[in-house]
Amino acid sequence: MNFIFHFFFNFAVASLCFGPIEAKRAVLPIAIFSTIIDIDHVRYIIKEGLGILKKRFGAKSRTIFHDFLGLAIFSWIFSIIFFLPYRAFLFLEASILSVILHLTVDFLAGKAYPLQPFSFVETGFFTISARAKILLEISMTVAFGGVFILLWL
Repeated sequence: MNFIFHFFFNFAVASLCFGPIEAKRAVLPIAIFSTIIDIDHVRYIIKEGLGILKKRFGAKSRTIFHDFLGLAIFSWIFSIIFFLPYRAFLFLEASILSVILHLTVDFLAGKAYPLQPFSFVETGFFTISARAKILLEISMTVAFGGVFILLWL
């Protein structure tokens, strides 16, 4: 999924979890942690160059931090941070929620190597064509963009 969708979706879920007012207060951590995980795609973009327009992003463009092992590592780091004397728990909780939702959506919506680095068997939950996936991604981005606008007002 694209980074705009991740932000809109994570903001909508944060609004459900914390309330719209608190989600607005935590909009910066939601924006940062909804998208920063995709930094691992930079290596793939540099390697593929213009060929990326045909191949698009998938399991091959991700590092171990984008699959199950990454979810475990991020959860471990956040659980340690959670026990530190830290007053801004809303920002921490919004950051944790954004990372976990990003990884979960990417795992459910695309192809992944869930047991990387132990197994490189590519799996996916849905078998749809590339065109249908693009249409689904566009429609979900627009829908959650509308939800974002409604929640922000």
